[in-house]
Amino acid sequence: MKSFVALNFVAGFLHYLFLVVASKQLTTENFSALSAWLAFLSFAFIGSAVLQYLSCFVPLSRRHIKIFIAAGLLYAVAVALLPFAFTFDHTMIGVLAGLMACVFGIFLGQAQVRLLFLGLGAGNFMVALAKLLFGVAPLLALPSGERYFWAVPMAYVPGVLLMSFVLLKHREEAPRTKGTGQIKEAIVSTVVLGAGSALFPQFELMLMRTTQSTDAFNAFARLSLFYKAIFFVFLIFSQWLLPYQLRDPKRAGKALSDPRLYAGAVALAGAAALLGPLVAIYALRWAESPSHLQIFLSCWNMGLLTWMFLLLQDLCAKRRNLPAVLALGGVFVIAPAQLLLGLPVIYYFTAAILWNTFIIWRTVTFADEANLKSSLPLNAA
Repeated sequence: MKSFVALNFVAGFLHYLFLVVASKQLTTENFSALSAWLAFLSFAFIGSAVLQYLSCFVPLSRRHIKIFIAAGLLYAVAVALLPFAFTFDHTMIGVLAGLMACVFGIFLGQAQVRLLFLGLGAGNFMVALAKLLFGVAPLLALPSGERYFWAVPMAYVPGVLLMSFVLLKHREEAPRTKGTGQIKEAIVSTVVLGAGSALFPQFELMLMRTTQSTDAFNAFARLSLFYKAIFFVFLIFSQWLLPYQLRDPKRAGKALSDPRLYAGAVALAGAAALLGPLVAIYALRWAESPSHLQIFLSCWNMGLLTWMFLLLQDLCAKRRNLPAVLALGGVFVIAPAQLLLGLPVIYYFTAAILWNTFIIWRTVTFADEANLKSSLPLNAA
């Protein structure tokens, strides 16, 4: 299990490093285009997460897994050859990447249900490493701007090869499926957590692409590197936390209701605001850095969204799916408001912080009330 956690941690770091290196190698316009493309691709990653989790409830027999592996390998080989034979626009590359992510999600789920955690972690690590190498190194005979787009679907090719080997090497049959009621609950929980993990660090890029000028969005794309780092670090923490939430939901829930977490989000944002411009100018070699205030507000907002994700995970662990769905929907209420008003970046983040503070307060209040009711004796008045 330690190896699984370590491999996932390194994989998360490599995914983030991919963005950091891209911000240094690409022009501001090309990096903003890549950031927007990845933001819209996050919808495919939701599908991948759902398919991975569903595979845990619908394990394939050894005969069927061989057929699926053969089909997956054929598709992976086809994707690997396409950039050498044809020219695709970014939309088509996104379709190929989304399909590869979904195929890879099924591979991961089939390994997960067989308790092949080392292979699972190795597969995630392989995809992250391959994405970085395909983007940075001239392994593909393409301009650097195009390499970073093609790196995403191409990264899954060695991942699929590795997971095929892991699954073929395992000769035992997978356990039987669970009841349909449990599968329905699992689908809802997976969609909620998959949407949160995929969209929380990305949906504001979609909003700003639509509501801001080209120059403002180009600057925002680089700003996103700072607040995404907060979410990616705590997403790894959430993977460690989930088993404890499942084993002892009440204890984990109390920790997530601690108001000191709000102060922690503000302090983390303050540290990022102080160090961010120095990192941008001297480490990343950007000609211009986002302002201290932009970094502070965006990281404060992401700290709240990260807290919200941990609360959603807690609700799903307690099988309170309806409140989790409502809370997730509440977070995204600000999206149509921003599309309608088109607020500048500073005003948007100020409004988002106020709104997310309210959503967290309501979620925490509901969780505390639910915990109190569950602890009362059945015959209490």
